[in-house]
Amino acid sequence: MPEALQIVISVSLLVIGILVLVYILPKLIYGKKLIRFGYPDGKGNAPGWVARCPTCGFVVNAGDIGLIRIAAKGKSRKYGGCIGCETNVWLIIERGEAPSDN
Repeated sequence: MPEALQIVISVSLLVIGILVLVYILPKLIYGKKLIRFGYPDGKGNAPGWVARCPTCGFVVNAGDIGLIRIAAKGKSRKYGGCIGCETNVWLIIERGEAPSDN
């Protein structure tokens, strides 16, 4: 087999592997569920912090999805599935209170 063809095949397999790791695997693992971080039971400790979906605006207490934020500052993002719009997004973790109807 020519060396150039081996290089093309190797690069193609590498690109496919990266696509699987970055795009397909998270969808298979997390699906349409809200991702659970932190403790195995899904209960975290994040008083005064919420997770907000940038797509639909769905808000949930960060501790309810297992996040742990103590003495933290600023905003952060965690990759997970939103149960409001059923998409995988980078959830925005910020200070605030979740509405009681969620």
